[in-house]
Amino acid sequence: MANARKLKKDGPVWANLDLDLWFLIMMHLGLVDFIAFGGVCKSWRSLAVSNWNKFMLAKQPMYLSISSHLNEKKFYLEDYLRRKLKTTIPDSNYDMICVGITCGYLIFFETRTCDFWLVNPLTRKELRFRGFPFYIYPIPKHIRCILVFSPSMSGWVLVVIDPIFSPRIAFSLPGEQGGWERYIR
Repeated sequence: MANARKLKKDGPVWANLDLDLWFLIMMHLGLVDFIAFGGVCKSWRSLAVSNWNKFMLAKQPMYLSISSHLNEKKFYLEDYLRRKLKTTIPDSNYDMICVGITCGYLIFFETRTCDFWLVNPLTRKELRFRGFPFYIYPIPKHIRCILVFSPSMSGWVLVVIDPIFSPRIAFSLPGEQGGWERYIR
């Protein structure tokens, strides 16, 4: 009973740990645990956000497998210790084809609307790039996409390259603010 009173009065012992010790603990976590660590409270989130780059550089790459049946909407991430994380992608449908990955985002192309839709499978953050201006074969495996941050445009830009049919490049900002700019050689 005396210990319970002392904890309430002084606060939990772990709250007084040195930041360097927290950093060491954090570096032993897996990616999923690290993300959960950042969701505990404001101080832990601050620590996780400020050390995100150091944490990611210290980790081995993750393996990503995508279910062959899009209607299942299942994606699996596996770390170097072979721990698996199953995640789902919201709003996916039969008209979407996964054409690649960039900056941690899966790149989907919706054949009916010619929209690119990028989803981070861990954070579930989404970026939409509407109305791609060029015709793409029914299965757009030949195109290459990369997401870059543009300081001059103050945001993320999706760059799409079609190297096979003709050297075409198009780029756009996400959402309604974006419109595709084209370069055809």
